[in-house]
Amino acid sequence: MTEGQVPGHEERAERLFMLADVEAGLGNMNAALKEAERAIEVAAEAGDAPFMIRTLARQAQMLIAMKRYRRARNTARRALALSRAVKDKSGIALSYYIMGQVEFHSGHLDAARKFYRECLRRARASGIREGEASVLHQLGVISFLRRDYNTADRYLKRSLPLFLELGETEAAARSRYQLAMVQRGRGHYVRAQEDFVLALDLARRAHATIVIGQCLQATGDVCFAQGDLTAARRALDECIKLRRDANDRPGLANSLNTSAQVSVAEGRVDEAKRLLEECITLSRQEGFDGTLSDALTGMAMVYQLDGDMARADVTIGESIAAAEASRDPTKIATARLIASKLCEAGGRREDALRHLIAAAGVAHKADPTVADSVIAKLIHAEALLPKVDVTRAYDECAAEFRQAKRKPRPGKGQAEV
Repeated sequence: MTEGQVPGHEERAERLFMLADVEAGLGNMNAALKEAERAIEVAAEAGDAPFMIRTLARQAQMLIAMKRYRRARNTARRALALSRAVKDKSGIALSYYIMGQVEFHSGHLDAARKFYRECLRRARASGIREGEASVLHQLGVISFLRRDYNTADRYLKRSLPLFLELGETEAAARSRYQLAMVQRGRGHYVRAQEDFVLALDLARRAHATIVIGQCLQATGDVCFAQGDLTAARRALDECIKLRRDANDRPGLANSLNTSAQVSVAEGRVDEAKRLLEECITLSRQEGFDGTLSDALTGMAMVYQLDGDMARADVTIGESIAAAEASRDPTKIATARLIASKLCEAGGRREDALRHLIAAAGVAHKADPTVADSVIAKLIHAEALLPKVDVTRAYDECAAEFRQAKRKPRPGKGQAEV
């Protein structure tokens, strides 16, 4: 634009979205939404329907990032209605994708998959290859989360070459990373490590800080699971530095927690305490209930190693509260299982069984490895209380677990998607 020239509506809207991004980065969410609304007004005044559709989609994505899912859902519906009214095929496909994103991020995976499939059908019919690649990736992620690794593998192996062909290096890095996670889920650690290296190379070329952090975190997890503490330490130290510099607070909390586990395995208990204390503080500040529960569980086990059972009991109680706040069955079952072990070590058998039965109540919804641990513990729980109580808990847990038809677990550590 030359000096004195009035900016066009697209440029004006882009400036407003940039201001919105700045406000959101400062935590001023209401101010960010006001700037986004002004961008919508600019698009409406211009009477440019395709641009209006794209602007609505962008606002919906901002609302998703803010976890304002109801408003994001309504905005995506507005985009779809306008797209249909003007018969904009590209806009219709985009709107279905955004609707899928709303449902995905709000945890409604079945609804998300339905919208993604509709987007895929329309993107293919209209030859929108960028949209096709993106939705194939998302369908692969959903299949991974459902532990349907074969389907996830098929989707991701179709998205990866499309992203590479389109020159979308960061997106390709994400698909390669997710393929590595599939291999890790299958327990194929060597193949997973090879794919993480390839994903890391793509992410570095794209300067994609978030994906670099995910690859380093996953590498640390896999190395730790294989007992290679030196490699795990190297990957996690680099990951923590990267995430500090990038102010990636959710990622940093996760890395601190995993690094503490490695420190315990290395025999550096004081270092583990320091890392866990930082993770607990950060998780409380940001409301990361799941990671907070993990860190508190780790701290309780460290106190047990120190012989401070009183602090261990208090801390595991806090972990259970955080796990229940997260509504994550795996976190709840894990915290209850560790609480049971701590009570048993302290000779409090009735409390031990109470926690164990509470763990059994959610185990069928949890990670299969945790469910297996609960069932195995129940099998050997006859010494805690009369056998009839243990047998009933075991039968209920095993029946629910079989009914859930869960598939083999992901690899050790938390998956980042």
